[in-house]
Amino acid sequence: MPSRTPSHAESATESCSLYSDGQHQLVQKHYTEAEKFYQQALDKDPSSADGLSGVINTYFAQKQFDKAIAAANAQIAKSPNNSNFYDLLGTALFNGKKDLPGAEAALRKTIELDKSNVDALEKLGKVQVQEGSADQALALYLQFIKGNPREVTFYILSGELYEAKKDWNQAKAMYQQALSISPDHPLASNNVAYVILEQGGNVDVAMGMAQTARRGMPDLSAAADTLGWAYYQKGIYQSAIKQFQNDFTTEFLISPISSLVRKARFWHASQQREHSAEYRKKARIQSPTSGRSQTKR
Repeated sequence: MPSRTPSHAESATESCSLYSDGQHQLVQKHYTEAEKFYQQALDKDPSSADGLSGVINTYFAQKQFDKAIAAANAQIAKSPNNSNFYDLLGTALFNGKKDLPGAEAALRKTIELDKSNVDALEKLGKVQVQEGSADQALALYLQFIKGNPREVTFYILSGELYEAKKDWNQAKAMYQQALSISPDHPLASNNVAYVILEQGGNVDVAMGMAQTARRGMPDLSAAADTLGWAYYQKGIYQSAIKQFQNDFTTEFLISPISSLVRKARFWHASQQREHSAEYRKKARIQSPTSGRSQTKR
C-alpha cells in the first residue's frame, strides 16, 4: 500500500517541531546541529520563515554572513513570492554586510509582495536613514500611518526622525499621538518626557512620564537617563544620582554626548567631582572630532 503524503498542516506542524529543536541547539551554541534541524524544518515546509530565520541566525552567530545571504537567496529561488524571505534577505544584507542598496531592494520587494509587512517598512526606513535619506524615511512612515492610524510604532519612529531634525513640536505631537493609542507605552512616554525637558517644559509632567517609561523599560539606559534628568531639574538630587549610577558602568559604550554633558553638569553641581571629571572625559572621547560615532540617547 503506497504511503500517504502528509498534508500541508501536518508538514507545518513537523516543521515547527524541528525549528524548536534547532532553537534548543542554537542556545547551546551547537551550530552544526542547529543548522541541520533548521534545514530539516525548511525541507518539511519550504515556506517556513522561522526555518530560514534559524539558518540565518546560525550563520550570523558564527559571523558567516555570506552563507546567511546565500541561504536566503536559495530559499527565495524555491519560493519567489514569499515576502518574509525577502525581509530576511534585506535584514541579512543590512546587518551582515552593510549593503544598503541591496537591503533596500530586498525590503522594497517585501513590501511589494505584502504591503502590510510592518517589519519590512520599519527596516526600510532605517536603511534610508543610513543612506542619508531621512526625509524619505519620514515620508514612508507618515504615508503608512495614513492607512494604518493605530500602528503605534510608526508614530514613535516618525517622532524620532522629527527629533533628529530638532523639530521638537512635531516630535512631541507624534509621541503624544502614540500615547493616545497606547497610554502607558514606555518608549513613547520616555520620548515625550525627553522632549519636554529639552524644551524647558513642565518638569512634573515630564517626571511622571519618565517614571512610566522606567517602570516599563527597567533595563534600558535611556529610561534611567531621562528620569535622572527629570529628577535633577526638579531638584531631587539623590534620586537623580541613583538613576545615573544604575548605568554608570556601561555609559562609555552607550550614552550620547548630550547625556554625558548633562550628567557632568549634574555631578559637578552635586559636588561629585570625580564622577564629573570622568563624564567630561568620556564626552570628549565621543565628540565627532574624535571619530567616535554617537548613539541615540
